[in-house]
Amino acid sequence: MPALQEIWSDFLKSPDICDVIEALANRARPVRRNELAAHFRDLHMFAIMTLHEYYERNNPDGPKQPLPETAKAKMQSVLAQKAQSIRMMEQLEETSSNKGYATELFYTKRRVRTDQLNFINLYNQTLDPNFKNKVFVFVDFPETYVDQIERLVYPQWYTACFMDNCDNSPIWGNYGTNHTGVCLRFKVENGNDKPFLRLNQICGINGDGDIYGEVDREFHKIDYKRSLVSIDFFRSLSRIHVSMLRRYWYRDDEGHESPCGEDIFKSPEAWRARHWENFYKSVSRKNADWEYENEYRLVIAADMLDFSSKESRKFKYKFTSLDGIIFGIKTNIDEKRRICKIIETKCREPKRDDFRFYQAYYDPRTDTIAHTELDWLKFG
Repeated sequence: MPALQEIWSDFLKSPDICDVIEALANRARPVRRNELAAHFRDLHMFAIMTLHEYYERNNPDGPKQPLPETAKAKMQSVLAQKAQSIRMMEQLEETSSNKGYATELFYTKRRVRTDQLNFINLYNQTLDPNFKNKVFVFVDFPETYVDQIERLVYPQWYTACFMDNCDNSPIWGNYGTNHTGVCLRFKVENGNDKPFLRLNQICGINGDGDIYGEVDREFHKIDYKRSLVSIDFFRSLSRIHVSMLRRYWYRDDEGHESPCGEDIFKSPEAWRARHWENFYKSVSRKNADWEYENEYRLVIAADMLDFSSKESRKFKYKFTSLDGIIFGIKTNIDEKRRICKIIETKCREPKRDDFRFYQAYYDPRTDTIAHTELDWLKFG
């Protein structure tokens, strides 16, 4: 029997493990990040014990370090209560007035307590922090594993941020380097009542390398009032092909399918459409504290294409899409000259004469940052 299969078989021999898996599969409400990490932490030490016993069994000439019976008994006790606690949490959700919040709060506080205990053990050197690999295996692995499998739900995503106005003084102070920066004004196009900006970017790949082309990137208006989208990990594995999900994730060796895969297998297209709709809802909302930004986002998600390098994310816009530049209240005169020289060169080539420059100033009537056109600055 191959090693991994034997270890997996040993792990599943425990009826308590199977009971935990069944309890999780029948969870009616989404399993969110902190809860998932807590379940992994509870199972992690039992998995290490399984690996340890496999190693000793298959390495008779190696050093013998049997686990203390008290440690094994403690792990078995935790497992024995695990499935029951999951079902009790399910009952609590049913009776709670704020469905799901009690569970999220419970697992958030549990994570804080666990982090405290880990820190105390490292601080007191109960676990020597100099042994990095040991710390990773015994302390950090469950959280790191959750970080990695989150990528099976949604890909890494990147954004360029825009605003529909620039009259806010704190924004000029923060993002405009204390009013010394400039603001770029873009001409936004519309298609199907959706604003977009046409960009030149990687849009494919062949034997010769990356293929570049023009793509209409939709602006997503940030919603500052919408609640966080609830994501259930076990029902949201979008980055794995349906055939692989059926074979390796939602079916056991006897052919029994998990209820977590029902929506996926019933209508994969409809499920994926809902999944990506939730993705764009989640990346286009922010806390109400940021509402003053009036933000819009262009979003790219590294799904089929690889945008992991900074160079791959340098999309180019057409110069004709840049309508004008607003100088900040404190923009240095030398910076203005340098910017104008660049713009002049770009305007001379296509004989463009409609580029606009603006100057920001403080308007005491509205207590905002207004701007006026510098209509004498023209490249004829």
